[in-house]
Parts: sequence; C-alpha cells; structure tokens
Amino acid sequence: MIVFWIIFGLLSLFHLYTCFFEKEKLRRITKLLIVPCLSIGFIINGINDTTVFILVLCGMFFGWLGDVFLLFKSKQKYFAIGAIAFVLGHFFYIASIGVLFFKNYGLSYIPFYAYIVLGVIAIVFFLISFLKIKRYTGPIVYLGAFYFFTLVVALIWSIVSQRYLLSLGFVTFLCSDIILSVGKFARHLKKEHFYIMLTYILAQTLICLGFMYNI
Repeated sequence: MIVFWIIFGLLSLFHLYTCFFEKEKLRRITKLLIVPCLSIGFIINGINDTTVFILVLCGMFFGWLGDVFLLFKSKQKYFAIGAIAFVLGHFFYIASIGVLFFKNYGLSYIPFYAYIVLGVIAIVFFLISFLKIKRYTGPIVYLGAFYFFTLVVALIWSIVSQRYLLSLGFVTFLCSDIILSVGKFARHLKKEHFYIMLTYILAQTLICLGFMYNI
C-alpha cells in the first residue's frame, strides 16, 4: 500500500500542477485518472463487508462519471448530468454508511426524534442552498439544492456513525462544490480548477480512507 500511496500522491500533485499552471490538455487527462487510481487502492486494501465494498465502489464510479461530464461544464446539460452522477455517488456513500451503522448499532441506537432533527437540518440546508443560488442558475437550481442536500445528509450520517474521516471528507467535498458553484454561477475565480481539485482530491481520499479504516 505504501507504493500505491506514493504513486497516487505523485499523480495528484502532477494534476494540481496542471491546474495551477492551466495546462488544459494535461489537466483534463489527469483529472480522469484520480478516482480510478484511488479505487484501485481501495480494491487492493479491501474491507470485510462485501456489501459496503460494492456500494463504495459504485459511489466512486459515479463520482468518476461526474468528473467526466464536468469537463464540459460550460454546457449546462452536461453540467446537470455530472451533478446527477455525483448525487447518485453520494447516495451510494450514504447507503454504505447506513449498512455499517445498522450492522454495528441497530435502529434503537438513536432515538426517533433525533432522525427528525437531522432531517430538519438537512432540509434547512436545502432551502438555504436554493435561496442562495436561484438567482444565478434558473431551472437547474432545484438539482443544485438537492445535490447539496444529499451531501449534508451524508455528512450527518457520518457524524452519527462516528466515522470522522468520512465527516472530514464530506466537509471538504462541500468546500470543493461551493468553490465550483461560485466559479460557475457567481463570478470567475483565479486558479479555480486548482482549488476545486485540491479540495476534491482530499475529499475523495478521506472518504476512501474512512471506509477502509474505522476512524
């Protein structure tokens, strides 16, 4: 695994180099290698639960599909398809956390009212996202707000499950998507690809590690 992490680290650093110095062709190529490379590391390490193993790989696959379509984010329909792919990826991550949670704790671990409180928090975040971005995005606002809703649900689930690497991963994912949203819908950001991918690579890595190790 040490050799793998060295290779993955070098690939990530090279990709961030292409982002910072705006080497567009290399940036596009190397971007599509990040998640597959991380997936290989996840497969090599493996986890004991086959169901979770498959669900996490599905989450990574849809994250990679999102990366593919966001390469064409100047075209709104491809951006929307990419966002849908990421939503599906987050659903698989949520399902993975759910399987681990119920196997370890069961339904009775958390009182029923706590689920209501968590649901309200997620809905409030949905409404805030909707109100903040609707003046920029038009019809796609509903998809954008729902996307952030799923991400917050995943974050809440990871906190409840006491998997703090996952929590850090989802917080970093939020940061990456906020930067992306501001750059696309509000105003141009200098070196935006660099900051988006720096937080995105960190997020996917933390999520992968969070499933590999019970931390």
